[in-house]
This record gives sequence, C-alpha cells and structure tokens, in this order.
Amino acid sequence: MKQIPKYRKRFPPSYYPFSDSLRDFMDKNSSFYNSLKLANSARFEFVPLIFISHTPHWHKNASDEIIGLWYLDKINLKSGRGSVFKQDFIINVDTENKAFKAYAVRKYVDNKTIFLIDNFFKEYGENGAFYHDGKKWQHNYRDVSELPDEPNLRLLATILKILHHP
Repeated sequence: MKQIPKYRKRFPPSYYPFSDSLRDFMDKNSSFYNSLKLANSARFEFVPLIFISHTPHWHKNASDEIIGLWYLDKINLKSGRGSVFKQDFIINVDTENKAFKAYAVRKYVDNKTIFLIDNFFKEYGENGAFYHDGKKWQHNYRDVSELPDEPNLRLLATILKILHHP
C-alpha cells in the first residue's frame, strides 16, 4: 500500500496551492518550514492564495520565481494593535523547483536557505525596495484597504477577518 506523503496531510492541495517540490522541501527542511508564519497556526491564518512573480528581465535575479504567502495575524486582530495582514516570501531559485529560499523576520543560524526579510528587499528590489505594478511592496498591512489592489486577495482577507473578528 502506497504511503501518503507527510505534506499531503499537512498541506492539502485543496487549501495550500504549493507545488509538490515545495511541499517536499518543507517536509525535509523543518527549520525552513518553521521560519514561515505557516508553521504558527495558533497566531497566523493562511490566506489560501499565493502570488507568483518575477523581477524585470534585466534584474540580476530575474530567473528566480518569487512566491508570496499571505496571513491574517489573529493576535493583532483581537488586540486591535499592529499589522493585521502579513506576508512571507519564498524564492524558487532559477524557477527549477530544486532549491528554495525563505525570507523571514527571524534568522535561523547556520541555515543557507533562510534569510532576513530586509535581504529580500535588497536582493529582489530596486534601491532597497521591491515594487509590484509600480507600487512599493511591503510585508505588513494594518487593514484590508492597505493590501495590494488584487480582488481575490482582498475578498479572502475580508472573509478571514470577519471569521476571526473578536
């Protein structure tokens, strides 16, 4: 009998739109997975939508795929303080589904796949800022109205905010 991979239980494809390669990578690299807000479901609710983007063709990292993950911060929502929507960035190096990098708030010592979020903006941005559709991209937002003008993102974020509102 064929055994179901761990990630199929942890990341059901119907809710987590990740590639099998990324799921395998997260299963094999627990520190990578733990660096993401995804690992802290007590605090963060994953918005079941990801953004895939690339830097412009002239950028030094143009061959890398940028995967943006969105979350609702349930603790900040209940307290009424701080950013309510937050983001993680994962890089699919050379878009080959073989190597991945995560950009997080915390740095895990001696890990070559996890970097500080500030490095993301330096490595994939322009003059220290990352732009999408001509607008400066952030990774923390206080409300739905501040999120990028993407209808599906705003709809799902609004639904989660209503479901978790105190």
